[in-house]
Amino acid sequence: MKATRSLLQRTLAAAAILTALLSGGTRTASPGGLPGPLDEVRAKIARLVDEKKAPSLSLAVVRNGEIIWEEAFGLADIEKKTGATPETLYPIASATKPFTATALMTLVERGLVDLDKPVNTYLGKAPLRRPGVDGVPFGKNDRIPSGGSGRQGPGGPHLRQGSLEKNRKGEMTRLTNLVASALIAACLASHGSAASPTSPSGPFGCTIVMAARDGLVLAGNNEDRNHPQTVVTFIPASGSYHGRVVFGYDDGYVQGGMNDQGLFIDGNALRPTGWRPEPGKPTFNGQVMMVVLATCATCEDVKTFFEKSNFPALSRARFPVADRSGASMVVEYGQGRVQFVKSDTWFQVATNFVISNVVDGGFPCWRYRAADEIMSGAKELSLGLIREVLEKTHQEGNSRTVYSNIYDLKRGTVHVYSLGNFEEVVAMDLAEELKKGQRRLDLPSLFKPRSQERGGRGPRGPDPK
Repeated sequence: MKATRSLLQRTLAAAAILTALLSGGTRTASPGGLPGPLDEVRAKIARLVDEKKAPSLSLAVVRNGEIIWEEAFGLADIEKKTGATPETLYPIASATKPFTATALMTLVERGLVDLDKPVNTYLGKAPLRRPGVDGVPFGKNDRIPSGGSGRQGPGGPHLRQGSLEKNRKGEMTRLTNLVASALIAACLASHGSAASPTSPSGPFGCTIVMAARDGLVLAGNNEDRNHPQTVVTFIPASGSYHGRVVFGYDDGYVQGGMNDQGLFIDGNALRPTGWRPEPGKPTFNGQVMMVVLATCATCEDVKTFFEKSNFPALSRARFPVADRSGASMVVEYGQGRVQFVKSDTWFQVATNFVISNVVDGGFPCWRYRAADEIMSGAKELSLGLIREVLEKTHQEGNSRTVYSNIYDLKRGTVHVYSLGNFEEVVAMDLAEELKKGQRRLDLPSLFKPRSQERGGRGPRGPDPK
């Protein structure tokens, strides 16, 4: 009863807070497009959490598939006075079922799962056993159980809808969770997960190179993930916020971009870095790259930005940064602290490992080694050189390169390539694109044949040397 009351209190508080967030009032734009400066909203949230006696509440604001603000209020542990964070876990009971069902049916939609095949088809060397019958694997007619259905086939439960008869002991519900979770994990392990950037050579295995020489300042990146639904967004300057172009996916965070000051930022996903917050500093839980591009103009500005707060994002990512002066660095968490890693030569390469933890020069990434070899042997810097690096380090398969960019930070231009095809390019002039107003475009549409093209894009054609 106590747990039910606590959950009800949180639900009531959440409903009241959503009402407050959606109520009228004068608002100004913040770097990520969030109504701000948020002091009034935060005050309402704190008051409502107190009035409804909710121990804690964590919320996130999502726009266009991107989290633009997340924050927690109250205590995660009342007895220990432990504050809640956006990572605090809350029991949501049967609300997990829609997530499990959606994840499973997404795999079906992608052709990774056939509802009419036995469960163990997908579970490899870890087959499931019938409940209560040790040593007997599911038979060829067994299926994944549906919901709490008590209907079973010749060898066990079926995936497709069965009767609505309630199983009072809950065996079927528990089996549903076990089978569905195991199946999803097995399929994602085999085919690559868009939500699990744990392998340097797997999903999100991005390659970034920044260079300044011969009067040029260029930055290039390969964005690697088995998800070709990519987007580009143009956001004109507003108030004190810089104009910017950002690239990413239709279902997630901004992956990188450039602003009208000639500042570039991107990200490398990492295995857990062991990041820990520094006592006495506030925690920043917003979109790091979006805010950096909106408020910073130089690498020194970015360094100051990172020094002021704790950034949980550094627990699973690092951020390569370059500016139009030719300065570059990678912000990462290594050796127990936040590091601002700079290069001792005219270029800097970044892939998916913490370079400040490397002590013997044994760089654990073939893409890093390949890029470093090409750049080290180069006689001069050119767009063609950066393109060569991106082409040699692009990936195929389950974590394929879905788009590649080359930014000219002095000229404010970006050359875009799609799906590892470096023979065709879309060139964008940031100043000209920003004059057209804020808009978001599907990146693949820019590479359709001319007869199918829509407006709002840069020129296509062979890439300049």
